[in-house]
Amino acid sequence: MDSYGAAWEETDEGNEIMPDRAFNHSSYKNFLETIGQLEKVQISDLNDDELLCFFLNVYQCMYIQKFLKDVNSGQYKNNSGGGFFSNISTYLWNTNQKEFFYLIAGMKFTIEEIKHGIL
Repeated sequence: MDSYGAAWEETDEGNEIMPDRAFNHSSYKNFLETIGQLEKVQISDLNDDELLCFFLNVYQCMYIQKFLKDVNSGQYKNNSGGGFFSNISTYLWNTNQKEFFYLIAGMKFTIEEIKHGIL
């Protein structure tokens, strides 16, 4: 099974997310190790375009990681009947989420701070 197919399974109703598979996959473990390195990044050396590109990528990583964690813990239920991207968009508009942040360059950045303060 490839790294993309590890996180979901095809069912009669569409693709069902299988976060337990994703969490145990080597690609996800490498992802977490890489995220841990963000604390050491020197963002002060980046120009405006580089900062925008950097934080767009961080923003996407944060949402994917938070989404998988919430699905795994039962905080998110697929009630939309749609596919993966439909489920992600439904999840993104949910305002009942706990704070989730990454440490970047020794500073705490939440998803909302990146979305509304940087992007």
